[in-house]
Amino acid sequence: MKFTILKSLVGINIIIKIIFLLSLVTLLYLDIEKKTDTLFYKKTDSVRQNSDYWFKISMSVLIIFLFFPHKNKDFTLIHYEERLLLFIFGWFLLISEIINPYLNPILGIGLKTVCKTSP
Repeated sequence: MKFTILKSLVGINIIIKIIFLLSLVTLLYLDIEKKTDTLFYKKTDSVRQNSDYWFKISMSVLIIFLFFPHKNKDFTLIHYEERLLLFIFGWFLLISEIINPYLNPILGIGLKTVCKTSP
């Protein structure tokens, strides 16, 4: 089996989504059991946020790689203009995920800390 960038990007996306789903199921179970104030719940929520962030980053890189305009010129199922628009969309998605500090869990700033009201 030949190693390619495309296979590795798809594999990374699948692994990240499995981690996201496992953390989501764990959070749902902890919500049902009313154990939302534990350290384990906070760590699992952090894993969920980080895996969602990294999935968006890796998916945008995959879109950029797949729809590079000058690659596979004989690929006629998707025309040049459509490939160019999807390529630009991948770059916009990547830039918006990296720059937007309010939804970036890696920087430590999330919606809960921004929207928090002081007593």
